[in-house]
Amino acid sequence: MIKLEDSAFRRQEGGDHYTRLKIQPLEYIYANNLGFCEGNVVKYVTRWKYKNGLQDLEKSLHYVDFLIEFYNTKSIEPSIYSEPLKITPVEYIYANGLGYCEGEVITHITQWNSVQDLMKVKHSINLLIEMETSRV
Repeated sequence: MIKLEDSAFRRQEGGDHYTRLKIQPLEYIYANNLGFCEGNVVKYVTRWKYKNGLQDLEKSLHYVDFLIEFYNTKSIEPSIYSEPLKITPVEYIYANGLGYCEGEVITHITQWNSVQDLMKVKHSINLLIEMETSRV
């Protein structure tokens, strides 16, 4: 992990929704070579409780929809990597105290290889939305 004394990871412009985390989304995304859409799903699902709530969950769903559309039009390939992950989903989830549904999203978005995997991601995000809206 990148945690140097003068690192950009030690400061944040606006809020503390990333600096409060042991492993920031950007560290996880870059360590595992995730694509733009996958990375945005990780970012929004990780920070939703600390920044924009339901709006962040809805944004994450939007990026999953982009992935499904790109995949269905053959614009992208699934996230299948031959190299082992440098930071595993379990390490990221545990270090940041994420819940079960958030963990399911992180796990499946990191290593998806079919639309069914992306539908699992959508299902978990929708569960988070349902739980949050019923709580309010």
